[in-house]
Amino acid sequence: GLEYIPVEFDADGKPTAPCVQSARGGSGGLATAKLPGAKPKLMNAKPYLQLLKRIDETYPRNERGDLLIFLSGLNEIMALAEPMREYAKETKRWIILMLHSTLPTEEQDKVFDLPPEGVRKCVLSTNIAETSVTIDGIRFVADSGKVKEMGFETDSG
Repeated sequence: GLEYIPVEFDADGKPTAPCVQSARGGSGGLATAKLPGAKPKLMNAKPYLQLLKRIDETYPRNERGDLLIFLSGLNEIMALAEPMREYAKETKRWIILMLHSTLPTEEQDKVFDLPPEGVRKCVLSTNIAETSVTIDGIRFVADSGKVKEMGFETDSG
């Protein structure tokens, strides 16, 4: 089943130590950790990097379990991709992948590939994957809690 990873934040929005709780035994519900969203220029990668580290520290390398992170748009995905790829390169425990509607199909298809033994996938995604895509191997889900929506004001002329 999926794992629920609550991340606690102080009054300034800075992460405190995350904790991990089991959410096994549920039938189909999606467990998510709500993380504070931010404007792309101010996107703080630290809470997301803490998730990777926490998973590394808590679960053995040989135990399967990939991470899916929902973000509000391409700018947020791009802002997190580089620091997360640096962490992945350092630890050799992660493959960082992106999933959004502007990616070519062959790039999108990489999220469905199994990573090598002892390596986990981290998929940075817009809500394209929220309802229409199932990615095998996902055990952890984090949601920025932010959504971009198009709006229409009927009162404006």
